[in-house]
Amino acid sequence: MSKKVLILSGSPRKGGNSDILCDEFLRGAREAGHQVEKVRPTEKKIAPCLGCYYCASHGGECVRRDDMADLLQQMIDADVIVLASPVYFYSINAQLKAVIDRTVARWLEVKNKELYYIVTMADECISSADTTLACFRGYAECVEGAVEKGVIISPFMGRSFPEYTYSDTTDFLAIRKRPVEIDGDAEMADYEKRSTTITAQVSARAESRITFPLFDYDGFRATVDGREIAVQRGSNNRVSVVLPAGTSGALKIWFAGKGWWRVGDAVSAATLIGLLFWMKEGEKKACRTH
Repeated sequence: MSKKVLILSGSPRKGGNSDILCDEFLRGAREAGHQVEKVRPTEKKIAPCLGCYYCASHGGECVRRDDMADLLQQMIDADVIVLASPVYFYSINAQLKAVIDRTVARWLEVKNKELYYIVTMADECISSADTTLACFRGYAECVEGAVEKGVIISPFMGRSFPEYTYSDTTDFLAIRKRPVEIDGDAEMADYEKRSTTITAQVSARAESRITFPLFDYDGFRATVDGREIAVQRGSNNRVSVVLPAGTSGALKIWFAGKGWWRVGDAVSAATLIGLLFWMKEGEKKACRTH
């Protein structure tokens, strides 16, 4: 019997790993004779839930006027729903979470669904998908008559990984196998990596290149004993520094961002201060009025 299948491809990256798996699921389901539609929430106008419960007193109508009303009807009409997301900080991505939260307007009508889950991640350890799957299963607990039919977990296996890094990266797992690569006559001690910050004691008898387990996004800086040295892009798009002969001291590498980001931060802070001032003045006027 033909079923209506709705695929929600949560990834904001079209053609990313989870989106590719959604396309394959779509192809297989259509070949099996089912009616299939794939929706990418990132291409829809779907605002976050306000938690105002306007919907509770207005027959399931949401105060938000966007694309979610149509998508929610599709979810209600579907026999099968596929939820797909990359692992973002051990959870589902924001676009898909917004969709799930907005189903509250008519959540009791989303029932008797067959559910499939697709999870992709930049990790070869399957257990890294556990908390993302828990998000999907938590939603399923709220769907009357929901039946989990299948799970696809795609750990990273060393191929190019467009979901998270440069498309020409050839060996992601090399970062785990060889955390630091030294090319030349140099030594390193007291190495420590915390998130995007690396510290170590270095000594170079001849000019040497050291490549670290950080992807070289614009904004990394490096110093030796406080003196700035250039950050270069090494093998597999990783952060690399070249130490001149005779260099010795405390190396620090960190992600500083770009100067215009600081300008943006300052503008945001000024806007927030202005808004708080405006709200405070509004409260004073209201008090004087009463």
